[in-house]
Amino acid sequence: MPASGLLARLRLLRFSNFPSPLGDVAAGAALSSACAGGAPLELPRLGWSLAASAAVYHAGMALNDWADRAEDRATRPSRPIPSGAVSAGEALVTGVALLLLSLAASAIAENVAIVSALASVVVLYDLAAPRGSWIGPMLLGLARALNFTLGLSVAKAQPSLFELPWPLAAGPTLVAAAYGAYVAGISVFALAEDRPWSRGRAWVAAALCLSALAAGAAALLRDTGSSASTLLWCVLLEPLSVILGPPRPWTPERIGQLVGAGLRGTLVFQACVAASAGASAIAAALGAGYLAARWLARWIPPT
Repeated sequence: MPASGLLARLRLLRFSNFPSPLGDVAAGAALSSACAGGAPLELPRLGWSLAASAAVYHAGMALNDWADRAEDRATRPSRPIPSGAVSAGEALVTGVALLLLSLAASAIAENVAIVSALASVVVLYDLAAPRGSWIGPMLLGLARALNFTLGLSVAKAQPSLFELPWPLAAGPTLVAAAYGAYVAGISVFALAEDRPWSRGRAWVAAALCLSALAAGAAALLRDTGSSASTLLWCVLLEPLSVILGPPRPWTPERIGQLVGAGLRGTLVFQACVAASAGASAIAAALGAGYLAARWLARWIPPT
């Protein structure tokens, strides 16, 4: 059923996912601090980095709907733009305004280079990447890896991640890359929301997700020595509940449920990173974010 008013605009922005991009930055900051010997975090810089991350993410959602408006009229007429609840012009202005806000926030946080790269990847995905190709999932994975890297830049009085000695930089970089690979795997599953189900594509997506979790857990264990890194496999619990539920066809609705579960799994990933880094308060906040995302998904679809 088409939404209207505020709910339609929250759907345009995929607001049920809002804890996830914030969690990237928070988890990255916790890991950076732990790997740099417990360096304190500059809270104002962290706050502006969180604002930049959220603005880029929701800009991408608005621009995605704007770019797909013609296809959505035929395949998803209940979405905000084809249903008439939000105009195409408003969606475009919203996306551009949020991108500009992200750059302004990143300038204050002194990490404009990372946010500029992130915004470029988001715009490339929304406006230039061929729909239905493997390029899209790879760009989405790269975007989330960059967003995690944004968090790695927040530790106080520390050199840039790229200026750290290799043994220190390698671990956080591997975790960011593993995180990006996991998101790419979930995005490969998402290709089937509008196209015929492909068993081969499903196996590739599963392999990406599993190898990403294995690599991420290994990197966390090496760098933090915490057994909490093994909890990274809990990311799979909700997606497995969709896969192993009552046998039924892989309809677009069921695939959407799987993709939504996988996206919420990013919060579990982030919470495990924070727990491994000894940031229990951040891990608890991310756990609360996971519950909030599940609750909001009742009214605001995550995909």
